Amino acid sequence: RGGGTNNHVGNRRFRMLINTHKSRYYKAPKLDKPKVAREVMSLWREQDPPGRFLCKDLETGLWNDVGDQKSREKASQCLRENLIVTTTIKETAKNEISGWKTRSDLKKHSEKEVQTVG
Repeated sequence: RGGGTNNHVGNRRFRMLINTHKSRYYKAPKLDKPKVAREVMSLWREQDPPGRFLCKDLETGLWNDVGDQKSREKASQCLRENLIVTTTIKETAKNEISGWKTRSDLKKHSEKEVQTVG
């Protein structure tokens, strides 16, 4: 996955935008998580020049916009990936997760706790 596209300047900028919203995504109730992803997608698309979500057409070799639904799904996926629990979040989580650092740490615990991540 990723390969050379991970180093594209646009993808690096997108990851920086994602990282500024991970804490808010983590704290959001489950029903609000898609809203956070939509907001990130909108911020990305509203840039000048606009950020885009592209997929390469294997027949033509051209890059095409994937549309809003796939874009929101990608933003959600990126918000969930490699979730780092910061000190601020640890404090608001009432010390239950104070030792957890990544999503894989969360998976070691009960399903109910994992669902709070996303």
